Amino acid sequence: MTSSHHWHEYEVGLVGDVARDVNRTLSPLALGLLAAFALVLAAGLAEEEGLVFDLAYDLGMGGQASSALADAVGFVARMSLGVLLVLGYLVGFCICLSLSLRDLATSRALVRAARGGAPRDAVPNPMQVESVVNDSVGALRAFLYLTVAVAGLVALTLGGYALVEGWGEGMLVALVCALCTITVIGVLRHISRVVVPDHQRRRREIAAHWTTADEEAAWARANGVAGPHHSRKNSSTGRDVRVRIGSVITVVAGIGTGAAYLLLNGLIIITHPHAQRWSGGDAGPRVQLDPAAERLVDIGTWTFGALIVAVLIAAAIGNVVEGAGHAAERRALHAALDDPQADRPAAAILAEYAERRSVRLAQVLSALAGIGLALGPAAAILSTFEVDSFTGATALFGNLRTPALLITGGSVVMVFVAFWWNSTSNRRGRALRNRIMARWPVLPRQSKDSEGRVHPARRGPALSAGRGAGEPAP
Repeated sequence: MTSSHHWHEYEVGLVGDVARDVNRTLSPLALGLLAAFALVLAAGLAEEEGLVFDLAYDLGMGGQASSALADAVGFVARMSLGVLLVLGYLVGFCICLSLSLRDLATSRALVRAARGGAPRDAVPNPMQVESVVNDSVGALRAFLYLTVAVAGLVALTLGGYALVEGWGEGMLVALVCALCTITVIGVLRHISRVVVPDHQRRRREIAAHWTTADEEAAWARANGVAGPHHSRKNSSTGRDVRVRIGSVITVVAGIGTGAAYLLLNGLIIITHPHAQRWSGGDAGPRVQLDPAAERLVDIGTWTFGALIVAVLIAAAIGNVVEGAGHAAERRALHAALDDPQADRPAAAILAEYAERRSVRLAQVLSALAGIGLALGPAAAILSTFEVDSFTGATALFGNLRTPALLITGGSVVMVFVAFWWNSTSNRRGRALRNRIMARWPVLPRQSKDSEGRVHPARRGPALSAGRGAGEPAP
């Protein structure tokens, strides 16, 4: 007799859904920040070695304009590094916090389901089991320990220096860092004494409802139905061709948009270094280059301008094409699920729709937003505040304040759009995921951690109440 046990994705509530989608949105944004760091570092090194000035001078810009361009690149590079440091900390904290909230919300949701009489044959899927058996606050706790170390060190060193020198502002910063250190220590104490024990208790309650025998039955059915012949290795086999074509177009167009925009603005800065860079702003005097350089600038301007239009159109087309392919695949899956005699669909299609996924264009938007959030605020700060180590930056970047704020605001909007897109897509797909798991279970992806190990919940039963949260299965 075939077991009725199967995997099921339970609702985790608003906090759990938001935390999961925040993590899916911020991960590509972090990659965008890394790309911005590489770009800024390369530009800073080029300016430090005099390559920017030499290139501008060789193009016929003259000494004054070449020097202004080199100074601008140097200012943006140095200020962007500071912005990236702050953003890196905030994004890292938000990712760690979202992971913890996701795991805690999942364990709370499964306890509610168990107390509400959820059927024992509808076993939480491996991803939710993974959240339950995880050390739910491991990443957050490590991040907070790092915060304590850094803030405490700053409070001690800066406070001592400010006390000796009579520096009031420095003492104020030291006091803020000391207060931050004390607060974080209190949070860590609460985590150790309350949050972790509560999570362990919930795990034991969940494991008492869905026993090891229930998990084993669900895994046995998944292994029997999926089997080794339904491997994930050929991930494109059986997919609608429009999905593959559209995804490639979208990714390439996203990369091309960012590259073309940066290159076009680079040419405009070379030819109009004193322009007011917003819609309707004064272009300022045009720098006269030598004839060969003028021809290159003309060709580049038309090429990059046309490329921006082309890749934006291509990104829209790619998204529409990929969306049409996904819609066709979902219709085919629903039709197959409604037919009791239907054969099992291709493994690649089931793997795509049996688990939560990030929307590809949303990932591209988030990554591009990471680049914008690194460069936009840097230019806005340089154009607004006079800083001793950036002498002359306010006059040099004064005309860039409005576009810098527009870039920053646009990047923030892109992050929220990416989050909304991922959230909406995953909420709508939950019913389909559960129908697939009930009839054609798909073995979870064997994702490896930084040490090359696959999580126990992705290999077999892992809810056993005999272990504390975060302890590995034997």
